[in-house]
Amino acid sequence: MNNKDKNSKKYLNISFVMKKKIGNAVVRNRIKRKLKSAVQKILREKKEIDLNYTYVIFGKNNVYKDEFALIFKEVNSVFKKIKQTGV
Repeated sequence: MNNKDKNSKKYLNISFVMKKKIGNAVVRNRIKRKLKSAVQKILREKKEIDLNYTYVIFGKNNVYKDEFALIFKEVNSVFKKIKQTGV
């Protein structure tokens, strides 16, 4: 592989950020796992995420209690809005 092939591969650059005020480490990590799982499902199924950008997702406390279907729906709608605006 030459340098051109190495540079042409695109990887998802995404960070999940949480405030320390949100529960303890177990709660924060569960929120991150739920958000990460939603993003992975979107990548597998819908391809809504543009790999040319760096994303930062802020986890909120209500994600811990919400069902995965609701979390997936909200994350998917946000990525659709981002894709439509072409930011």
